[in-house]
Amino acid sequence: GYADDAAGFNWAGITQSLYGYYDSAEGREYWTIRYMGYSDYPGRRCAQSILGTGRQLTHVGLILQKEGSPAQDVKVSLRDTRDGVDRAAITITPGEVDTYNGILNPLYSEIYKPLSTPVMLEAGTVYYLVVETANNSSSDFYYLFENRGTPDPNTDQYDPYRDGHDSIWQKSAWEDFPDNDLYFRTNPNASPRDDNGHGTHCAGIAAAKGGIVGVAPGARLYAIK
Repeated sequence: GYADDAAGFNWAGITQSLYGYYDSAEGREYWTIRYMGYSDYPGRRCAQSILGTGRQLTHVGLILQKEGSPAQDVKVSLRDTRDGVDRAAITITPGEVDTYNGILNPLYSEIYKPLSTPVMLEAGTVYYLVVETANNSSSDFYYLFENRGTPDPNTDQYDPYRDGHDSIWQKSAWEDFPDNDLYFRTNPNASPRDDNGHGTHCAGIAAAKGGIVGVAPGARLYAIK
């Protein structure tokens, strides 16, 4: 029922779906976060680079949690550069964010909202989701969920989203973390792609023909993410 759906569909959008990692040696999951709006702590401004798909960006989602009762909103802006003008934005109010609870830890929710205006993202062009708050408190602040990765694909913390990375404003300059990403989600689109090569690898096993023959060389592949 979608235009051009014979070419496939990307139900995930431009996405980093991890917010932590599973440590196979310890047999447990770790969730990783950044402080947002905590006094005397860098992190009132964070950014995530994303790679344009040639499709419209209409929605953005993040995972946040709050400690206490922060007074200031969180703003998420789409920009051409980290310090550029807003192309579009969403505002997340304190009331939309779940509160940390030691017994139910972690209690959180993804806030997924429409941008103030849809923006066409040019294919292959780098854009930035800039997350910032004026909140400044040591008792009432936010946790922003992220995935802290490593460059080694054989480790538990390898980051499968290799199109971008996060950065944090360190009082006077941006500091890049090339193996890390914020958790984020955007709207589905008609540009499916393989973030880490695994889908392409498996497709070759299934349908290769020529010098190497797959298990079903006559099959037709349907690209879905």
